[in-house]
Amino acid sequence: MCRNGIKIEQIENAIKLIKKYHLNLFGVFTHFSSADEINNKTQIQENIFLKCINEIKTYTSKAFRIHCSNSNAINLVNNNIYDIARIGIGIYGYVEKFKDNLQPVMSLYAKKISTRLLRTNDEIGYGGIFKVQKNDTYSNYDIGYGDGFFRLNERKKAKIKDGSFILGRVSMDSFSVKSEKDEICVFDNVSHLAKIHDTIEYEILTHLMPSIKRNII
Repeated sequence: MCRNGIKIEQIENAIKLIKKYHLNLFGVFTHFSSADEINNKTQIQENIFLKCINEIKTYTSKAFRIHCSNSNAINLVNNNIYDIARIGIGIYGYVEKFKDNLQPVMSLYAKKISTRLLRTNDEIGYGGIFKVQKNDTYSNYDIGYGDGFFRLNERKKAKIKDGSFILGRVSMDSFSVKSEKDEICVFDNVSHLAKIHDTIEYEILTHLMPSIKRNII
C-alpha cells in the first residue's frame, strides 16, 4: 500500500539490522489495498508478498508468522499457507461479499433525558432548523457527536431503528426525536448512516467513544 513497511529490495538490509541489534523476527505481513474491489490487484500484491517471504527465508532459518488477509480477502487467497487471518469489519458483520452469511452485531441505544410538549412553530435545537408542525410531544436522548455519533445537520437526515427521524441538528451530548420512550434503539445496522455520511460502516462503528457502556450478549 506504500504506507509503511519495506520493499523487496530493502529486505537484505532489514535482516542485517535485525541481526545486528539481536532482534526477534516474529512475523511478516502485508495488507491488501483492494480486496473489496473486483480486479486482480490482490493477486498481484500477494505474488509480490510471497516473493518477499521467499527472499526473507534466504537470510534466516528461524520460523516466523506470516499473514495477509483482511475480511474481504478471506476467499481471495489460499489461507492454508498463512498462519492467521485478520478479521476486522467481518467481526461486526459488514462484508458485502458475505452479506448472505453475516449479519450486523452491534446496536446503539439512547436513554431519554427529557420530554416536552411543543406547540406549532416551536423550533428544536441549534439554529432552529426543525420547526414543529403541530402540537405534539418530543423527547431528547443522551447520545451526541461528543459520544462519537456523527453529527447531522440541515443537509443530512437520518432515522433511528423504529423509523423516527432525528430532528434538527445532533448536539454534542444529545439529539431529539418525536417519541416518549424511555429508551430507543438508535441503530442495529449502520449501513444507512454510512451512506448518509458518505463513508464506510467501519468508520461509524469505530468512532463511538469507549465511554459508552458496552453490553455483550
